[in-house]
Amino acid sequence: MLRGRTPECAALDALLAQAQAGESRVLVLRGEPGIGKTALLDYLAERAADCRVIRAAGVESEMDLTFAGLHQLCGPLLDRLDHLPAPQAGALELGTAGQVFARVADEASKSGLSVNGSIKSFNLEK
Repeated sequence: MLRGRTPECAALDALLAQAQAGESRVLVLRGEPGIGKTALLDYLAERAADCRVIRAAGVESEMDLTFAGLHQLCGPLLDRLDHLPAPQAGALELGTAGQVFARVADEASKSGLSVNGSIKSFNLEK
């Protein structure tokens, strides 16, 4: 348990238990630099030893790079492309090859479906 973070750790433990029970959950951690956001994420990742954890970190120098965070999240999932329908796999392959990730709205839609499908496939494997 993190010192002085009992309420936050309890909330993270509850979120993890719900996710492990198959419920969909989202976590948003925000705050000023240095207040312990990364320590809380590390705590959660350690507690989720029986889960696959993928993480992304915002980096100011990548602020102008389209889909930089999404690229970080999808990197560990690229070996799952063969589990996706061809159009969705193609949309992700375009993005990971350093080309424009979504040239038109249709491609953006395919990319979103690809990420969703890839993450679901990734979760089913565990």
